[in-house]
Amino acid sequence: MPREFTFPDDDALDREAIDRVIQGRDDSYEVEKRFLGSDGHVVWALVTNSLIRDDDGRPLFFLSQVQDITVRREFERRWQQTVSNAPVGMALIDLGRVAKSIGGLRRYGSRPRMSRPSCRTAM
Repeated sequence: MPREFTFPDDDALDREAIDRVIQGRDDSYEVEKRFLGSDGHVVWALVTNSLIRDDDGRPLFFLSQVQDITVRREFERRWQQTVSNAPVGMALIDLGRVAKSIGGLRRYGSRPRMSRPSCRTAM
């Protein structure tokens, strides 16, 4: 994605993932990053990039998909704020077992998403 639209703090995260793909260590990657709108507002996006190579394996171009996840990120922020300010422990229950517990209780399963950029690679 054009660097002039990327939120300054997120540029390095994207650059490292691109380098791994070009070097052949990964085939593609996903990154949650921020972009700056024309009026300066922040837009969160899930960006999926795959490197297209020629028959000899030389890089040709990246095929990118960008999904606006601003609303999802705002709901995640509100959920984290609600849990952090809850006067009692809270838990998410899945089929009778604790999937995640938050607010002073022990945590099981995956960590809740944080409101900062993340990067995942795919093979």
